[in-house]
Amino acid sequence: MKLFYKFFFAFCITSFVAVGLMLSLITVNLSTSFNDFVNEAEHKQVSNLKSRIVSYYRDNGSWQRLKGNEPLWKEMLGAKVNSNAADSTPTSNRQNATETNDNLLALSSLLQTQKRLSLYDVDKHKKD
Repeated sequence: MKLFYKFFFAFCITSFVAVGLMLSLITVNLSTSFNDFVNEAEHKQVSNLKSRIVSYYRDNGSWQRLKGNEPLWKEMLGAKVNSNAADSTPTSNRQNATETNDNLLALSSLLQTQKRLSLYDVDKHKKD
């Protein structure tokens, strides 16, 4: 075998190994960074929810009104419920619909994290 072919094959093998190594490093880095981003966003949403829930319990003293009240939960999670539909102009309706869709997407992403929320009273008794 000629020296030219030996160098050519050595160069090709080295190039394929280098490309494979770069792809695997990029994939690992991208995956890790994306997971960090998602975890940070979830932590921010959960901490915001925590402050709203603590404030709610401080104001009301119990969870009774919150149990089974989906609109109130959506409000707690940051989704705005549009109760002034009659006062709105068409432009603001589109804007409100966009905001509501964005908030509902954030709500659904929070609920899909498969983390469960437990509510406790002042005496640290779990409420079902």
